[in-house]
Amino acid sequence: MLTASFGTGAKHPGAIAICRGVPTWYKGLRYIELAPTKVMLQKENLVNFDQAYARILADLYPQKVYDELCKLAGKAEPVLLCWESFGLRCHRRWVAEFFEAAIPGLQIPEIGHARADSIRYVDMPRKGTAAAKRIMDASKKALKSKSATLW
Repeated sequence: MLTASFGTGAKHPGAIAICRGVPTWYKGLRYIELAPTKVMLQKENLVNFDQAYARILADLYPQKVYDELCKLAGKAEPVLLCWESFGLRCHRRWVAEFFEAAIPGLQIPEIGHARADSIRYVDMPRKGTAAAKRIMDASKKALKSKSATLW
């Protein structure tokens, strides 16, 4: 299992969106049970997001959900998709940690990164902060250098 943003993983054959809304062009698999609610995503509720999402995860059985995601992906490796760029606070990292804590030996990296590259969900900066801006700038620079080497 891997995690990714729509921008980096949506074309993977095992891509599964775990968010409420998806890009209009995305026609792939979805697993809504892991999606935050619309109310949780409203700006005034973001302060309480972690509490509310913890309640969602508490009602789920990690091994059962993991097995369902693997079955949904078929022969492909499941890739859990959401919106945020790598390194920014996003519930897909929390879901990965949820599985890792429950399933011995499991490690779930972000697509294109080693597991050690991912910081803990609770330590990830929220979008709109100075730390998030630094991550976004570094990510854009890395993408430009990758595309320069591809051509």
